Amino acid sequence: MKIKINLNKSNINAIVFILMNYEVKFEPSNFALKALLSICEELCIKFEKKAITERKNTKNFNISLKYYEAFALEMILRQFLLEENQEFYIQNSATLIANQINVQL
Repeated sequence: MKIKINLNKSNINAIVFILMNYEVKFEPSNFALKALLSICEELCIKFEKKAITERKNTKNFNISLKYYEAFALEMILRQFLLEENQEFYIQNSATLIANQINVQL
């Protein structure tokens, strides 16, 4: 099952920022979190490549994610939103994207 999210250039840059700066301290026995961090690394590469190809695009575009990728991305975005951040535009993008994913999951 594919999950499609609609993004613009600013949204994808916000996702890349979140994924690149996502750090969680966890216990070595927490395998679910290890899996989430592994998926996070794959997603970061995928979104960085898409950001490069769409950098001159002024229109919105879609990106397809596998179910597990969308699930992991939503979890990461929701965790980012729980933290105290002063990056209001990035928070707004994170909320918008997480809500798009949640509707389709």
